[in-house]
Amino acid sequence: MPEKEQKLRDFVFGRTEEELESIRGNPEKVLALIDEFSAKDFLMNIGKPKGDFVLQRIAGSQVMAELGGYMGYSAIKFASSLPSDGKYYSFEANPEFAEIAKSMVELAGISQKVEIIVGPAKQTLVEFSQRAGKPSKFDAVFIDHVNEMYLSDLRTLESLNLVSIGSVVLADNMNHKRFSHAEDYDQYLQLTTEEKKHFIDKHPNSNGQAYPGNWHIVWRNEHVDFQLDDINEIDTVMVSYADKYAE
Repeated sequence: MPEKEQKLRDFVFGRTEEELESIRGNPEKVLALIDEFSAKDFLMNIGKPKGDFVLQRIAGSQVMAELGGYMGYSAIKFASSLPSDGKYYSFEANPEFAEIAKSMVELAGISQKVEIIVGPAKQTLVEFSQRAGKPSKFDAVFIDHVNEMYLSDLRTLESLNLVSIGSVVLADNMNHKRFSHAEDYDQYLQLTTEEKKHFIDKHPNSNGQAYPGNWHIVWRNEHVDFQLDDINEIDTVMVSYADKYAE
């Protein structure tokens, strides 16, 4: 277990039963504890300012997914905003991180809304798409894992029709001065349909040739910058709306 993440679990769960009872079933209190720990020992969570922005953009969603669950912070924050019969699917590659995230979600009292799916997204997304009774699409997707995988996993989502018209995709860490490996994702989403078709023809998806992407989807994009006071840097969230299919 990575040392920092183990320290977080100890920080949250190393309390008296009385203290835990006062926290159990309260998502805001669990998030506050994670924020308190991260203020002293930085964690790769989306945090409150960007998280509150994402909440605005996912309003009305029934089914949401995230790629990169980490310690469960975003799952707790976003799943809590879904309706009582909503569902949140958290795809996390690291089984140790997934274990901690599951315990945090349980403490927050929202296990009925959240399913944590363990394994590389390029594999687990395909498996998910083959489930009986799966949702027709994700209303919202939050991407916050390895920058180099943003584009390949988006193309997989498009190919599997897990994102389609009406979906919104939000990508964290899109300030290219800080994170230099997501430019291709940014550029892909801003291509015209003809340019996108040409790109797909010329660039096979590293996740597999069966998942080339869908050039018919027309995306509308916005980039929103945030000042991260805890590390004194600026970061960007890219929001992409699947508006229509090309004729």
